[in-house]
Amino acid sequence: MKKFYFLTMLLSVLLIFVSMNSSAQEMIVGGDMEDEGDWEISFLNQDSDNDVTIDFGYTDDKPQYGEEGCLHVYGTNTGTTGGNLTNVMFYQQLTLTRGVEYAFNGAYKDKRTNNYWTEVYVGGNEPAEGADYGGDQGAVFVSGFKSTNWEGACPSDEFDGTFAEDACIANTTNIVFFEGEGDTTVYFGFRMGIWDGDGNNYDFEVWIDNISLMGSDNTAVKTLSADDIAVYPTQVTDYVNVQIKSNINNIQLVNAAGQKVREFKQIDAKSVRIDMNSLNRGLYHVVVIDENGFKGNAKVVKM
Repeated sequence: MKKFYFLTMLLSVLLIFVSMNSSAQEMIVGGDMEDEGDWEISFLNQDSDNDVTIDFGYTDDKPQYGEEGCLHVYGTNTGTTGGNLTNVMFYQQLTLTRGVEYAFNGAYKDKRTNNYWTEVYVGGNEPAEGADYGGDQGAVFVSGFKSTNWEGACPSDEFDGTFAEDACIANTTNIVFFEGEGDTTVYFGFRMGIWDGDGNNYDFEVWIDNISLMGSDNTAVKTLSADDIAVYPTQVTDYVNVQIKSNINNIQLVNAAGQKVREFKQIDAKSVRIDMNSLNRGLYHVVVIDENGFKGNAKVVKM
């Protein structure tokens, strides 16, 4: 059994490497959860007696797989008239390509009482204030967590891991896929909340970081040629240098699991030096986007 498990894990790692080598495309903007301006926020059906505190770039705590600042959400629920429900959603409008599989992941940590959920959805309708968001509104469930009393497959009332490895709601896929050809515009996001109808004063606290929706689409992405981009050294102990012929707009560091661990925005220079001292050892993809939207991808190994 141990040999079979090892071979299964080895195959999974090899598939990840093959996938990452085929023009990985990150769709999420601001997945580092540092900047509130990258996300829309909708208080779906928030009762007036309840409170929600939201902090982007939060540094007092984070998920174990988070990097630097994260999104921190603290919500209360009085469980009395005018305070039965707390439900808030963070989302973005994305243009996805039909026929392409997009893998979702992110670092996740929580502490909560009963009747709690965090759910990830993709749908054609924009989340609206004062309404719910889910299958009844035409959205497709992707991933998520619930309190143990609502979901027997969720083994704990505290999590600290990732959506890809630890999500426990039934029918979790962590994959977004639309059949057919051409592009489709959707709203992608995650909502969290808690319900209390008995005056229990339930609450929850959530930390989320490195939200990623990675796809592979060799035809839809404008690419930088090998002559246009230089990333060196390929074996890194401290710093990696990135240089292209046009100006760099954005650089993302993606680990072998497809998780975006660093992002540098609005660089506006032809070369940049990136500090990798604090990153774990392993393979990283350096995804470079220039001022015209052309994208290049180079591999480096952190020693």
